[in-house]
Amino acid sequence: MALALAEKALGKDANDQNMLIIAANAACQVKNADKAKSYITRLRGHPHDTAVVVCARNGVDIGRPPPAHELTEEQKKDATDRMQRAVEAKKRQAWKEVLADAQAVLKVAPMWPNALPTAFEAACKLHDERTAKALLPRFVFPRVRDNKKKECLRDGVALP
Repeated sequence: MALALAEKALGKDANDQNMLIIAANAACQVKNADKAKSYITRLRGHPHDTAVVVCARNGVDIGRPPPAHELTEEQKKDATDRMQRAVEAKKRQAWKEVLADAQAVLKVAPMWPNALPTAFEAACKLHDERTAKALLPRFVFPRVRDNKKKECLRDGVALP
């Protein structure tokens, strides 16, 4: 059912990342390796890796996992530099700088180590509920999302 609905939505917008996530995960759950692989190859970053894990947990062999979005050396250097600036800004509690740098990294490298938690923490510290809400679903595991909500609540931001 979920696969059929996602495929229908993808008929309207073939690049809708949210529908690709649903389609890939649903294909894995119904053990359709060919469809799962075709959707996984179009995903980037964390959703890509999560779909590969969902397939593995469901015993679906998609062969060698298709690669996630590869970064150029320049993008890697820029992401490294920006995360270093974010760490330095965090030490000064310059939360606007932290958020700007972490979000810039997330745009080009969605799986960059610590970029998501750093951006989320900065959004909470800034009481930027809209940004925190947008980042929250990117934490894949429910327990992690629940913990992040609690952390944000300690900063005075209640998330649904």
